Amino acid sequence: MSPYLGIVPNVDDDHSWSVGGKEALLDNFRTFASRSRHILCFAPERALLSSCPDVTVLPLPEKDFVFAGFRGFMALNARLAVAAAVLLGCPEEEAVRAVSAFRGVRRRMTLHGNGPGCTVIEDYAHHPAEVARSLEFLRLTYPDHHLRVVFQPHRYARLEAFFGDFVRILATADSLFIAPVFAAWSESGSVDSRQLAESCGAVCLSGAWQADAAVVRTAPHGDKPLLIAVLGAGDIEEIIPYL
Repeated sequence: MSPYLGIVPNVDDDHSWSVGGKEALLDNFRTFASRSRHILCFAPERALLSSCPDVTVLPLPEKDFVFAGFRGFMALNARLAVAAAVLLGCPEEEAVRAVSAFRGVRRRMTLHGNGPGCTVIEDYAHHPAEVARSLEFLRLTYPDHHLRVVFQPHRYARLEAFFGDFVRILATADSLFIAPVFAAWSESGSVDSRQLAESCGAVCLSGAWQADAAVVRTAPHGDKPLLIAVLGAGDIEEIIPYL
């Protein structure tokens, strides 16, 4: 590929085993930059992408950054989209108006229910960096809610590689429920959902979604309205109708 414009929201170590390791992954980004006529990115990625002859760098805003009606990581993505449109000749006001009308994508911060005292949102986050950004977004968007996370690890290899990060990030939820690992390629690993739940002080679910949903719904959450965040890239979406 030799793109006219390459847009790089972030560079994180995931799926690096598919290309030969972390350094090989970073080399692929360097090659991508060298073959692109223009690159658009945030400041932290500038050094890695400097092989492109024309790099437009946006400063990384504060966590409470709001843009075109979006917050958190969605605001960053919207900012990149508008900057790309402007680079391609679109008036900025028109680009902001267009991105403000974006309705989202299935399984990406999808609002499934917003009833009295309980809101259910689903997100595909399954890498620790994604989970951290998702929880940050939900805290910003629903600051007065009890944040209850239902998380399904995706692949034993990823859970093992980032186990400490998952523990640290998931422990920030107000209450936490861990579903069985969605195995994908391998059927077992050195760590599993039960160990993750124990390390986070969470409840380990069974994978029987109807029964699990009853456990999630009925756990106490104090006087705050309840926000249930269903996170994962496997079959965790099957619990949502029961929630």
